[in-house]
Amino acid sequence: SSIGHRLRGGTFAAPGEIRRTDVVIVGGGVAGLGAGYRLARAGYDDFLLLDLEATPGGNAASGRNEVSAFPWGAHYVPLLTQEARAVRALFEDFAIITGYGPTGAPLYDEYALCADPSERLYRYGRWQDGLVPAIGLTDEEEAETKRFFATMRDFRRRVGTDGRRAFAIPLDLSSQDADLMALDAIAMTAWMEREGYRSPGLAWYVDYCCRDDYGTRSQDVSAWAGIHYFASRNGRAADADEQGLVTWPEGNGYLTHRLAEVLGPRVRSRTLAFAVETDDAGAAVDVWDAAEDKTFRVEAKAVVLATPHFVTARLMKHAALAAGFSYAPWAVANITLDSLPGGTGAGLSWDNVVFDSPLLGYVVATRSPRCARRTRC
Repeated sequence: SSIGHRLRGGTFAAPGEIRRTDVVIVGGGVAGLGAGYRLARAGYDDFLLLDLEATPGGNAASGRNEVSAFPWGAHYVPLLTQEARAVRALFEDFAIITGYGPTGAPLYDEYALCADPSERLYRYGRWQDGLVPAIGLTDEEEAETKRFFATMRDFRRRVGTDGRRAFAIPLDLSSQDADLMALDAIAMTAWMEREGYRSPGLAWYVDYCCRDDYGTRSQDVSAWAGIHYFASRNGRAADADEQGLVTWPEGNGYLTHRLAEVLGPRVRSRTLAFAVETDDAGAAVDVWDAAEDKTFRVEAKAVVLATPHFVTARLMKHAALAAGFSYAPWAVANITLDSLPGGTGAGLSWDNVVFDSPLLGYVVATRSPRCARRTRC
């Protein structure tokens, strides 16, 4: 945003007043809103959240027009793994998880589960169900694809010598076994070559998944990260299959809206933190209020910087904080059509992808649950 660009090249007047709070949170994405939510749920009220956008949301921002709500960024959550305890508590609070089945698997609100059919792929002039290439494969390619997914299932079931799953969400809870950590030193393409995977269709699919999740090609993604995409998702649901997704027409914007509602006036929009200093006594955050075009300082006992590393480096005047990090954001467009797209083969799905396209495909917001399972949007 134009407000955010001020941090890179703008100059600011000295703060004209001092405000005080116990905790100041910088950043209104999922991380910042989540931090504020945890404080509020714990009964802690003396905090302030600063966000430079007109509406908080960060990478989960969303919009709405006369047809539907729609996502500007992150647009789904996979079924929750056993390790995702914090998100599970949030989903229970928001009644996204409504209970538990006889085996202990969560029951999800049906309006939060992705509508069927969920995915299709366009190749050889027709649409097929699912995104894994399945049309026109040789016997060798089919066998290779089965072997790849069998290997991913083995990784999914593996428990390391430290008692952790090999690949977990959150990723910090993954096993630290040496042979697994060694996968972070080679590229996903190199690992596939080493393991004898030659199928062009499989190579495209793995590359697509890396671009979709990490914003870069499989040749630039480590084998650990590439395998993590496939092997970490072991979530279960009593009312959905294991590949189920949780989503809404506005994508994860639904969650950020709910979080922001809980925080209420403690969220200050269109406010840009431009300098942060900390010492043993606490923190001082200098802020530019874009709406009023004035600066002020917030003195607090603690500061939570829920900002990307390159932003944190500018706030703290500490270039080393951003060293070694790079970012590859999606470019997202939202288009309203007069009629639904057609084509031969599988019918319109929530996620629609064209084989070997430089684009990641398109998601149909009106096929997300709250629209797809009702007669009108």
